[in-house]
Amino acid sequence: MVKAFFTILEVATIAVPLFIAALFLLRTSSHYSEKFETSMFKFIGMSRRQYEVMFRLIGIICIAIASFATWQFYFSDNRQDVISENQDFWDSLEKDPNAGELLKERGEAIERNRKRNEKETAEELKMLTPVSSNTPLDISAAAALLAAAIAIPARMGSSRFPGKPLALLGKKAVIERVFESCKKSELAQKIVVLTDSPQIREFSEKIGADCIMTSEKCASGTERIVEAIDEIGAEFVVNVQGDEPFIPSKLIDEIISAHLDSRAELVTAAVKISDAQTLLNPNAVKVLRDSDGRAIYFSRTALPHIRGESDMQKWLERYDYWKHVGIYGYSTKAVAIYSKLGPCPLEKAEMLEQLRFVNAGMRFDIVETDYAAIGIDTPADLEQAEKYLRQIEG
Repeated sequence: MVKAFFTILEVATIAVPLFIAALFLLRTSSHYSEKFETSMFKFIGMSRRQYEVMFRLIGIICIAIASFATWQFYFSDNRQDVISENQDFWDSLEKDPNAGELLKERGEAIERNRKRNEKETAEELKMLTPVSSNTPLDISAAAALLAAAIAIPARMGSSRFPGKPLALLGKKAVIERVFESCKKSELAQKIVVLTDSPQIREFSEKIGADCIMTSEKCASGTERIVEAIDEIGAEFVVNVQGDEPFIPSKLIDEIISAHLDSRAELVTAAVKISDAQTLLNPNAVKVLRDSDGRAIYFSRTALPHIRGESDMQKWLERYDYWKHVGIYGYSTKAVAIYSKLGPCPLEKAEMLEQLRFVNAGMRFDIVETDYAAIGIDTPADLEQAEKYLRQIEG
């Protein structure tokens, strides 16, 4: 009976890992792609490729386990000694009238060792984890993060257009139109308004938007995200400007997809420049890109400079220039890095907050778009937005 038990155990130790390995390694890529769409791993930020590789690695590990078990059971020099010792143990239990008590004592000893090991492990993790004395240790906190969220920074104190977020565009406030555009996103799991204004908070509650109050000291939307990142609770945050009422939800989803597909820490968007007027306009921020398409630099000046050519229209014939679209996607890692950086000379010179990342050696992945940003910085911009709204609604 004892011999039969060990034979079954040997076969199971080899057969079960081989079955799991076959299950994971013989599946096709299309099967993994189909399963990924409904998998929880998609919503914690794992890409399709990583999902497939993870399960194929598990299959390989199972083959290794089965191979080791085969060697251990059938080729190892110590095999017979191990089996003999185990058989002696079970034979002694069959003959011993106090076998039940012996098994109980062994079980209690194993349980005591398990609890002691768990306690020691928890104490080691507590020592290694940088948490304050008032913060409980939560190993699963990272796993609880949403995959992606949208943050809409907004303030009432604009020097060029005070009260801009609540100004009416058509029959709705500017920020309400921004919120409605964001709600059409298929990938964002949360939308939150970030502000220091009680008026904006009250209006956000009225239209059903979550709102987080941030400090009046925040000089930019990115700084508001840094301050509220823990409360937002997402691994990737898309910064949608509160004065972009026509931002397409498709572009928001493309920003999120770029992060999910490549695990890019920073993502933004750009539209190809087709006219010399935009190229010369310092309010139209240009993006200089590397051979992989990522952003090297942002500037109000046209870069690169075409030497010996005064006709700016011909510049466009010789080089592809890109205008930056002011939408950003940040991972929590990028936000943490930004929080430790102070304003840099490049940022101060160009008055562009994204240069703080560039100055620190980080790069933005670029989503190419046809969307020509229609932001509202002044009352005159609001009038133009009114005309555009009548066109698209008419």
